[in-house]
Parts: sequence; structure tokens; C-alpha cells
Amino acid sequence: SLPINIDINLGAGSGQMTFNTTPINNFYSEVGAGKLNVDFNFASIPAGEIHLFVGAGEMNLNLPARVGYTLEYDLGIGDITIDGESISKFSSDRKKYTSANYNESSTKINILVNVGVGSFNIGVL
Repeated sequence: SLPINIDINLGAGSGQMTFNTTPINNFYSEVGAGKLNVDFNFASIPAGEIHLFVGAGEMNLNLPARVGYTLEYDLGIGDITIDGESISKFSSDRKKYTSANYNESSTKINILVNVGVGSFNIGVL
């Protein structure tokens, strides 16, 4: 039951990953022109950080409602949404978003995202 690092590189195509009880330390993902959906259940929330790179593709990250998070992002001309609501469509410098439940949550994570012309969405399980 040692925590592991996950490193996913998806060029084109699509993928769906669901982590139920896997102990994860850090999670890294790079999506080129594909689409990747990743679901973390509460027992598998990474203990370290989540680093995501999206080129022209799409990535959807789904987290349990009781997990608080900070999202630091660099965005080209793509789109970043939280629960389907756009928080940024164009950005020329690093920005930061903090979830509404961050201060009250006992489980917190840091998410670092770099999006080119693609899209990134955080949803709630």
C-alpha cells in the first residue's frame, strides 16, 4: 500500500481513468489532441500535487465534493471551467483559483495546469 506516482501521456485518442482506493503520491498527465477523463474517489486523492498539461485536447478532472483545492493555471487561448462554468478563456500569465470549500475542507490538494488551445474542466463526483 505504498503511494505511487502516476504519469500519463495521451497524444490522440481518448481515455477514462477511475481511481477508487489506489494510494497516489503525485499525478502527472499530458494530453495532446486527445480527451482524458479522470475520476478520483476520496480514498485515492493524491497526497502530493496534480500536474496537468493540455495541448489542443480536453481533460476533465472529477473530485469528491468535500475535497478543497487550489488551481494554478497558465492558459493560452483555451478554456478552463469549474463545474461547467468558465473561469478563464484567455490568460497571458499565471492565475490562481481557490475552491469555495477550501478553508473548511480537511482534505486539500494543489492542481497545476497548463492549457494551450484545449480545455480543462474540474467537476464534482
